[in-house]
Order: sequence, then structure tokens, then C-alpha cells
Amino acid sequence: MIERERCTAERMHRANEVDQRMAALVKQKNRVMAEMIPLVHEIECDRLFSALGETSVTNYMRKRACWEKSKTEKVVALARKIEHLPHLREALHAATSRGRRRTWPPSRQLRRRTRSGPTRHSR
Repeated sequence: MIERERCTAERMHRANEVDQRMAALVKQKNRVMAEMIPLVHEIECDRLFSALGETSVTNYMRKRACWEKSKTEKVVALARKIEHLPHLREALHAATSRGRRRTWPPSRQLRRRTRSGPTRHSR
């Protein structure tokens, strides 16, 4: 009986170690995703995907991140919302800052005022 309890305790200890490692990896993945979303927004707003040989930000991200179509579409949709949802922008900033300054790409609205030439909305 004591041997069985010892095995159970060892198994529980190992399970907790694995769970802690998994939690750290998930947190790291979420932090990386929070950094990617504003970049996806910038790639779309400035049409950088075309300079990289792609026809859309969705195609670019599918190839670059090797994601399935549905995940790519969800991430691109979220990136499109950051311009209009300051709470989302702040949550992304909080998830990535961890004590360091993070410069965010200016919103498309600010870019329209400073960019020369036509914007994609004025064509």
C-alpha cells in the first residue's frame, strides 16, 4: 500500500511539472500571437504583402505562418479590428510589454494624413 501511494505521489509531481511547463509555453505562444497581430495589421494597411509577392494579407500569413485557412482568417479579422477597438489594442500592448517599451504601428487613420498619394479608400 505504501508503494502504491509513493507511485501516486510521484505521478502527481510529474503531472504538475508537465502542467507548469505547458502553461509557460501557452503563455509564450499567446505573447507571440499578441505581437504578430499588429504586424498583420501593418502588412495589410500598407499593402506590404504585395511587395512580398502575395495577393492578400491572408495569403501571405497562410504561407508565412503555415496556418490552416480558418486560423489565418481569424487572425486577419482580429488584426483588422485593432484599429477600431482601443481596448483590444491595449490588451495586446499589455500582453507584449512586460516592462519594455513597445512602439505600435500608427493607425491607418494617422497614416492617411501623413502619406502622400492616394490611399486604398480614395481610389
